[in-house]
Amino acid sequence: ELQGLEERHKNILVITLPADGGYLSQARTSRRTPNITVFSAREKMIEETFAVLLEGKQSDLVNSLHMSDKAKKAVFSTGQPNENLDLAIRKKVRELINRSCVELGLNDNSQQISPAEEQAIFFHFIKFELTNFVLEKTKPDTFNISCKDAIDRGGVGSAYYNLMKSLELRAPLSEQEFFRALHAAPALVKGRSMNHHVLLIWNAVNAYTAKNKQAPDWLKTWCVKNNPQGKADISQEAEFKLKDLV
Repeated sequence: ELQGLEERHKNILVITLPADGGYLSQARTSRRTPNITVFSAREKMIEETFAVLLEGKQSDLVNSLHMSDKAKKAVFSTGQPNENLDLAIRKKVRELINRSCVELGLNDNSQQISPAEEQAIFFHFIKFELTNFVLEKTKPDTFNISCKDAIDRGGVGSAYYNLMKSLELRAPLSEQEFFRALHAAPALVKGRSMNHHVLLIWNAVNAYTAKNKQAPDWLKTWCVKNNPQGKADISQEAEFKLKDLV
């Protein structure tokens, strides 16, 4: 139904981004034994993304990624005469995944990284670099990062984008604003905090704060407090109080 909006309204784009499974599997957050070089991991991620985005292939690692021809042209076309759109997409996707590696300090080609670190790179690529590029290129009057209930998959995407954008603009969210971004929507809709997707955002933010020493102190503390290693309940659900959002 959402995709059909593109067909009926020339000024609307509907883009489906990966949110769960594959690189974004919950299981990856606890798999911290290095087993692949940055170079191999990055190239595999790039090729998997190309295969899905350009060739429409199924992928166990990059699932639920979809852009219509209309959306791909609006997002990736440079407007050059006789442009090869596929090549333009390849160039930009490679650039954005490379940038994700750099931003998380995982860009030494020979460095061995873990499945959790692979996830952090892909999470940052999807939730910030690609999202940010789409918004800067299309300059929409408004946009919405959503899922069925807009509380977990959509909520974590929105929270991470807004956090990273605030850091880019050097006007970082406060701890309370970030807490609300994560937990207010699920609290209102289902009376609980964000589900396992809070683990995915922790994994990416933890990698970011390790590389970027200028990150706010409260964000570094949040990463330490929510480190899943050795905890049965690694999210804030056990201590979550709805009154904290009031």
